[in-house]
Amino acid sequence: MDTSEAGLGDVDVTVTCSSGHVDVKRHNVDEFRQKFTFVPSLSIKHDVSVTFNKQHVTGGLPDDVQFISCLLSVFYFVLFFNYCISVFVLLCFCALYFVLYW
Repeated sequence: MDTSEAGLGDVDVTVTCSSGHVDVKRHNVDEFRQKFTFVPSLSIKHDVSVTFNKQHVTGGLPDDVQFISCLLSVFYFVLFFNYCISVFVLLCFCALYFVLYW
């Protein structure tokens, strides 16, 4: 988030969902830029609120943000990777069998 045109001030970002408050990490890039990150644990609607000097910022931000949990994507990747390894091992055993007994 770039606040260079707004001047010096305190920026705060809060994220909430139906299960409660979500932890947001703040990384200061320089005097006027901050990076805010969070990891959603559920694939549900999350509300993002931004304040500057304790005044709510409107405009330029969606009223609500729909995030899809990356945990599900990681699970599918691991499942697919394990499947590929299993197929590879099976093919190696088949090749070894044919080399030894054919």
